[in-house]
Amino acid sequence: MFLNVLGFVFFVMIVFLLAQVIALVISPFLAVPFLKRVYDLLKYKGKYRPLILTFYIVLYLDLLIGGQVNTDNEHLLMVPRNWGPRGYLHFGD
Repeated sequence: MFLNVLGFVFFVMIVFLLAQVIALVISPFLAVPFLKRVYDLLKYKGKYRPLILTFYIVLYLDLLIGGQVNTDNEHLLMVPRNWGPRGYLHFGD
């Protein structure tokens, strides 16, 4: 099965951002035991925090650089006759 790496990186970044937003929203309600457990699960604390944040920064850079590199053939995508089963684009493009 083919896995689009840049799409997966984007998905991981969205999950990370959603987890941080949820942790921020529930932070005023930490008196509720269930919300305290959810907050502790979503918030990165301890000695692994720099490692996890570095991992997400590298993922972001991978997404950014991959987006820049993959736009070199953008001019081919703007021409409508290149699309479709009888289009002029090769399978690699």
